[in-house]
Amino acid sequence: MLPIWVMGYPYELPNLAGMHRVITDGDPNFFLGSRMLPWFLLLFSSFFSWGDPLPWISINIVALCISLFPLWWCVNKLAGNRVAWISAVLFPLLPLHFIQALRVDGYVFAYVFLFFSIAFFLETNTFVKNKSVSSKRFAILILLSGLSFGLALAFRDAFILFLPGIVIAAIFFGYRYWRHLVSGLVIFLGVSLFVYSLPIASHVASQDVSIIEKGLLLIGAERSTPSIGHFYPDLYTYEFEKDEYIKDFVAEVSTWSKLDQLGAQNYMQIFGATSSTLIPRILIGSWLIIGSIPSLFLQDYIGGVFLWLFILPGMFLFFKKRRRIFLLLVWLPISLEVVIRYLFLAQRSHLMDYAWVLVIFAGVGIVSITQRLTSNKKNSILIIALITFMVSIQCMQANRSQIARFYNKSNTLNIYAATKAIDSLPADSIVAYPSSIKEYFYLTDTRSIIFAPTTLYSLHNKDSLIFALNNYAVTHAIGYEELLSKLINQHVDIIPMPEVSAPAASSFVSLILHWFR
Repeated sequence: MLPIWVMGYPYELPNLAGMHRVITDGDPNFFLGSRMLPWFLLLFSSFFSWGDPLPWISINIVALCISLFPLWWCVNKLAGNRVAWISAVLFPLLPLHFIQALRVDGYVFAYVFLFFSIAFFLETNTFVKNKSVSSKRFAILILLSGLSFGLALAFRDAFILFLPGIVIAAIFFGYRYWRHLVSGLVIFLGVSLFVYSLPIASHVASQDVSIIEKGLLLIGAERSTPSIGHFYPDLYTYEFEKDEYIKDFVAEVSTWSKLDQLGAQNYMQIFGATSSTLIPRILIGSWLIIGSIPSLFLQDYIGGVFLWLFILPGMFLFFKKRRRIFLLLVWLPISLEVVIRYLFLAQRSHLMDYAWVLVIFAGVGIVSITQRLTSNKKNSILIIALITFMVSIQCMQANRSQIARFYNKSNTLNIYAATKAIDSLPADSIVAYPSSIKEYFYLTDTRSIIFAPTTLYSLHNKDSLIFALNNYAVTHAIGYEELLSKLINQHVDIIPMPEVSAPAASSFVSLILHWFR
């Protein structure tokens, strides 16, 4: 929070209006990926304004700090006390998590319950010590583990991608205890999916669809709105010109290089622009796997290659001495990546889902290297602390550089000014805007709709612009270039783009910012 306190504003804003809209409108589709988050933050809405991002970011940071307790607990069960403390230090300083702490999107809340879920499972001792336990204790711990995992899913649905890997790992490691295996999977999966579905259960029950479709909606396998911005440029294109858009897009892609065509195939398959056959799907998934590898070494994600100097020795030691743990820790990220890339054909990096595994390996590596250097207990603790400090400084250096870059291109002050202008509109206003300025609506409850500039130009040429705007009851527009604004202004009012500048910094503030830059 120090850079935010010094500057007086965050470099980027969470979509607070989207979460507030979920609560007021009752439709969870807008914020489906973290369906529990709006309802949790509602508990604090009596104390903080939805238009003020700072207290909500502070709550997010507190949640990340709380996640360190269950993280320490589960790592202590897996690799011992020293590795647990190292992991608790490195986890929040990893650039990926350091930046995630400032983004109120459900991930850090999910970490809390994910680590509790792992810890409760490890308490059964069936994996760590490879022995059976009483049926009653096993059932209670699996119930708590499933409950925690369900809450993790409810705060961030990306962790549902772990489920196939968890089921396969349970069968592989637990087939000898098949009674515990069957009962444990039934309890774990049943409780997890029930808790995950709970925040949107009433909404899904009110939908006029079949039981199967309701089940798909509950687990997030089917959504009632398209992913605007990922493939279709806006809702109008999806609802009125879908086939024409796909035809034009396929024709355009055919003129690209073979490499670029392969890069576009995932969205084309996801949105039905091309047939989904096995061989192309395998090629696309493999291409996406290869494309995700660099994120494992990027400075902005894990601080660069430096951390791998300790991750690799940690992996080797786990493989040599605790092979079951090694196989599980490696299998979970691999299974998640396979599901993401080959089944869903997703391109976005999901390293934040399993970077905690790398932190554990790094902790084991630091301890193992120290043991090689000295056998004296006091000296080993000192060396562990020194190495951990060095790694932490490396991570902080990466965080410092990243925060400075983010502030250099921050749009927050413009968003504050735009929010003030948009909030001054009549209550029944609906504002059209291009997706490039979607952040302008993160703090306002004024209703809005995305219209791509290319769509509006095309509609104007077809004399259909007035139809499209009236179809969505658009009353205002903001963020379009001058020529397009003049065309739109014939039908709706234009909101002038706000012009703001950063406040002048004092000498003290400049010094603090220099340290971060």
